[in-house]
Amino acid sequence: MKILLAILWILITNAISPPKFNELALDIYDYNASMSYTLHYHIIGNKLIVVKLSGLQGEPSKVLFRKTLAKQAVNQLSHFLNSAPTKHLKATYKNPLTQDGDQKRFVWVTSGTKKVVDFSNVYNSQLAKLITIVNKYLTDNIKMSYPNK
Repeated sequence: MKILLAILWILITNAISPPKFNELALDIYDYNASMSYTLHYHIIGNKLIVVKLSGLQGEPSKVLFRKTLAKQAVNQLSHFLNSAPTKHLKATYKNPLTQDGDQKRFVWVTSGTKKVVDFSNVYNSQLAKLITIVNKYLTDNIKMSYPNK
C-alpha cells in the first residue's frame, strides 16, 4: 500500500506545475491508512486544490476542491512559512507509542529552499497554526484535523 501511495504522490506532484522562485508552494498530505486514502492539500501561488489520493488499486484520485486565494491569504501563508520558527523544524516528529492515527507530511518551498516535515501523532504549535490558517479557506467537509496539546 505504501508503494501505491508513493506512486500516486509522484504522479500528482509531477502533474502539478512546479513553483516559480519566491512563489508560495505548500503541500500537506493527510494520510488515512485505515480507510486507504490520503487527502493532498496543494497550494501553489494563489491556487488551492484538494485531491483525494486513493490507496485502493483501480480507484482513481479525485479532485475534491479548488479555490483561488486572495492576495491577503497568500501573503499570510507566505509570511508564516518564512517565519523563523518554521525554518528550524526537524524533519520527523513521531510518537513511538502509536503506529497509526494522525499522520501528516508538510512540504513547502520558500526562497527556493524545500522543507519536508513528517508528523506522526505528535502536537506542534507551529504546524497547528498552519493548519488553522489553511482550514480558513476550506469547506467543513475537507478541513484538516490535528491533535490537541
